[in-house]
Amino acid sequence: MSFNTLIDWNSRIWPDPKLMESLRENAKIWGLYLTVCDDHVPLRAKHVRLHYGDGPDENRKTRNLRKNNPFWKAVTILKFKRDLDGEKQIPEFMYGEHIEVREAFLAGLIDSDGYVVKKGEGPESYKIAIQTVYSSIMDGIVHISRSLGMSATVTTRSAREEIIEGRKVQCQFTYDCNVAGGTTLQNVLSYCRSGHKTREVPPIIKREPVYFSFTDDFQGESTVYGLTIEGHKNFLLGNKIEVKSCRGCCVGEQHKISQKKNLKHCVACPRKGIKYFYKDWSGKNRVCARCYGRYKFSGHHCINCKYVPEAREVKKAKDKGEKLGITPEGLPVKGPECIKCGGILQFDAVRGPHKSCGNNAGARIC
Repeated sequence: MSFNTLIDWNSRIWPDPKLMESLRENAKIWGLYLTVCDDHVPLRAKHVRLHYGDGPDENRKTRNLRKNNPFWKAVTILKFKRDLDGEKQIPEFMYGEHIEVREAFLAGLIDSDGYVVKKGEGPESYKIAIQTVYSSIMDGIVHISRSLGMSATVTTRSAREEIIEGRKVQCQFTYDCNVAGGTTLQNVLSYCRSGHKTREVPPIIKREPVYFSFTDDFQGESTVYGLTIEGHKNFLLGNKIEVKSCRGCCVGEQHKISQKKNLKHCVACPRKGIKYFYKDWSGKNRVCARCYGRYKFSGHHCINCKYVPEAREVKKAKDKGEKLGITPEGLPVKGPECIKCGGILQFDAVRGPHKSCGNNAGARIC
């Protein structure tokens, strides 16, 4: 495609002058013209439609939004629109396209739905984040990013109600795709047309392996099929992970696999791992980094199921009012209700290494 900016035939983009001008120039190549109107909140976003032709005259009532529209044909024929439900997707052929095509395609996603995070100086400090409500788009972002030699991680946000510029907005379940890389990511950003997202082309592009660790977790017995090949070859799995054929190197790499005895389990959520676990409110058990961050911020945890709520969940529980419950020791207690188990949330006024029983202002014992 000629577009660096991946945009739907009826889409919303941020009102960046350079991005809009680039969109108009590329539209001319396709024989398209743009119609632009403001969002409900002026200057926040623009609604853009791509019509085919020279533009409607005064007597023309219809516009070729889909009929005879080459961009619409490319979207449907190349399967950017899923046949079953019409949902947006990134077709699998894009995973193996030329590097320049994949880079420009990813830059288009950054232009339309992403933003650039910069922590310090140098190309290694760049990181981008793209938000999408489509799991198919999320899968494509991860595949393309990893195929270009960049690390990609995904976090999720639950459906929620937020206040944006004084308006209540119902936000859907969202995937946050975070991509980090050195000169590889800098080169992708050089394709961007949005003024504050574009970066200079790096003099040298270094594509190096991205290493990661994993734990060996016993799942029970099952039928396993082995594949014997001649020679020693590497394999590229569907998730863009390179694995080596089993030979002498397996013995040398075995010690790097975490032993099951080192595996830690978070007491507040199902997460488990070997690193980044912290002491909980009792000082005995351990919680993962995510729950620890929540606890340090909100100061609440459930005395029954040990769940650590987010600050917004605590606010909703307080708005409903306090309820009477029973502690694990059988004592009556009063406090906000836990959304997970219906137990009681306890607040710790002092948290961290300075916490002591005398400073703990928790739920009220009745």
